[in-house]
Amino acid sequence: MLAKRIIGKILTNGTLAIQSKAFTRYLPLGKPEIIAEFLDVWGVDEILLIDRKASVDGGLVSLEMIELIVKNCRAPLTVCGGINTVDAALRVVKAGADRIAINSAVLDNPSLVSDLASVLGKQAIVVAIDF
Repeated sequence: MLAKRIIGKILTNGTLAIQSKAFTRYLPLGKPEIIAEFLDVWGVDEILLIDRKASVDGGLVSLEMIELIVKNCRAPLTVCGGINTVDAALRVVKAGADRIAINSAVLDNPSLVSDLASVLGKQAIVVAIDF
C-alpha cells in the first residue's frame, strides 16, 4: 500500500497569501512565510507555494519570499509561478526550492518539461494542472 503524504498549499497573489474561492474570489490570509512555519510545525510532508499572478504579470515568483520561507521551514518546498525557462527554474532552486512546478508554460512550450528534467532531474519537476 502506498504511504499517504500531506502537502500543504500556499496560494499567493504576489507576496500575500490568499484563499481562492472557485478561482474567482480571493481572500487575504497573511504572510506566506508564517503560514509555511505553521504547516511545517503541523508536520506536513511537503509545501507547495503557488504564485497565481507571476505568469499573468509576466514575472517570476518572489525569490525573496522563497528565501524567507526556507529560512525557518524544514519541509521540502515546491514552487510554482512564472517559471517558463530553465534559467528561471535555476533561480528558484538557488533561492531554496527543492522542486519546481510549471503550469501554463507547458502549454506554450511542451518541451520545457524535458529541458528542465535534463538539468534538474525528473524528481524535481512537477506539472500543475488547474481544474
